[in-house]
Amino acid sequence: MAAARIKATDPVTELAGLAARREELREQRTLVEATPRPYAEAEPDVDRIVELAAAQVNASLAPVAAGTRGYADVLFNLTRQDDPIAPAPIAVLAAVAPELVREFLAHRLRDAYADLPEPMPAAARAVELAKLDRAIAAAERQAAEVWWRTVDAGMTIDPPDLPGEALLGLELETADD
Repeated sequence: MAAARIKATDPVTELAGLAARREELREQRTLVEATPRPYAEAEPDVDRIVELAAAQVNASLAPVAAGTRGYADVLFNLTRQDDPIAPAPIAVLAAVAPELVREFLAHRLRDAYADLPEPMPAAARAVELAKLDRAIAAAERQAAEVWWRTVDAGMTIDPPDLPGEALLGLELETADD
């Protein structure tokens, strides 16, 4: 993404154009950040979800050993909705039928991906975000240059809404520098 130089006849118009360009780049960055990862990267998390859910169930079977109606106590303790530490029904299902829960969650994940935008692998996302960050920094540097040129020419205008390092002309190192 080449940094387009925005030129205008007056500095206020030029600064407004650069601010609009920076905002457009920031919106693009937000969209890239929100892009889902590929299904193949997300699918293994289904196993982890089932594993973590099942781990929440640690029902004591002592009441079953204590009497003939002990099963009712165990069932009651596993399904109490008013008890904040009682396992959720999905956790009980994950403990007793992990394959069924895994299949259900995998199906729901596939359905969710049908409604999502095109996925982007993590490496491609990182490259695109770095490219956008460079373009945003270039627009900020250009706006700072216009503002300083204007101030040096004797005009009084408010500084643009930029990070301090951009106004001061400092270059910050990024991860890919």
